[in-house]
Amino acid sequence: MYDLLGLPCRDGRLSWPLGLRVLPNTGQVETLQRQLEALIQLATAQAALGAVDPRVTDMAHDNVKQLRREFADCEVNLAEPRRMESRRFLNKLDKALDQLHPTASR
Repeated sequence: MYDLLGLPCRDGRLSWPLGLRVLPNTGQVETLQRQLEALIQLATAQAALGAVDPRVTDMAHDNVKQLRREFADCEVNLAEPRRMESRRFLNKLDKALDQLHPTASR
């Protein structure tokens, strides 16, 4: 499913880049990541049925925004290739969500 959206995955789960896996474990980052995976799965299932609830993709976009904020607070501690990889991944998440529901608000 994730690979159809252009997202890296392994064993049926998103393959988060190192820069997003090593963020300080406040509990919020892990929760955001789990919620985001669940929302993408829900939106994908809805798309297969013909209509994606824009609230689902809006919530997912909000999670991506929150992950961006968490990442921005810590990215200076990462090597440039890790920062770039993480930014590209977050951009891919937004693009995948736009594919699922292009008219959802951000």
